[in-house]
Amino acid sequence: MWREDANRLILQHPTEGGESILRRLEAWVDKPEQAALKQGIQQNRFSLPDARTLARWKEGHKGLSEEEKQAYLPYKWPNSHDEFLAVPWEAAAVGAAIVQSRRSAGTGRPSIRQIRWAWKIARSAPDMPVVGRPGWMDDAIYKNAVALAPPGPLGGHELHWNVETISGLLAASYGKTFMWAPSVGPAEQLSLEEVIEDYIASAPWRSPEHAATYLFDNVLRWRGPLMMLYWELSADAQPDQTAMLGAVSIQYEGSLVIEWEPHETQTEERSDG
Repeated sequence: MWREDANRLILQHPTEGGESILRRLEAWVDKPEQAALKQGIQQNRFSLPDARTLARWKEGHKGLSEEEKQAYLPYKWPNSHDEFLAVPWEAAAVGAAIVQSRRSAGTGRPSIRQIRWAWKIARSAPDMPVVGRPGWMDDAIYKNAVALAPPGPLGGHELHWNVETISGLLAASYGKTFMWAPSVGPAEQLSLEEVIEDYIASAPWRSPEHAATYLFDNVLRWRGPLMMLYWELSADAQPDQTAMLGAVSIQYEGSLVIEWEPHETQTEERSDG
């Protein structure tokens, strides 16, 4: 997950070695706008790369073209829309929405590469939410859909996907070696792009019925690389698969059926916490 941030620092400080880049990366994570990343490290959800890894990445960085190097820089309006950086002005509104979303989540600015991808996704699926979830999908529906989803690398978490998260996946996958779940044999493995293409075609963000069909009938979604879990790193909270059980049930019988029954002790439990 740190590849884009590390390459950005390598680009900005080309004469420094792995140890120095690591110190800069640690200082960057300590900034208030990266609060979510720092929290993830403190909770042992992930860790920073070591100096040796950063030195290896720097060596690989030498083979990048000037355009590829510039794509790791943070996206900033209006400077990122110049001709060399190749971010069209039509992408400005999408870029601004993602910048605001990442600022709120404490994950820093997106890269120019991510905004390029975001614009491609937004044109491919104009009705896909740029950030957040569709209006019909509240927290209770989302958490229970995740809890009841069939097995797969994401277990239903891809209902969280939007233009921001998909573009983040694609940007972070650049030059990365993929891994798949042990249950996915070599002949069944799909690329990240193939899974995203299928997601766009299925359009689960459009309605509960679309979401149910995608989760329960789709035969491709579980065959993608574990790289798809990247979105969790930018989420401000991990889904609690048990907190709402007994209060909301989701059943699949040709469509997504949502039944709500208030949990009498739920409010008390939350207020005590």
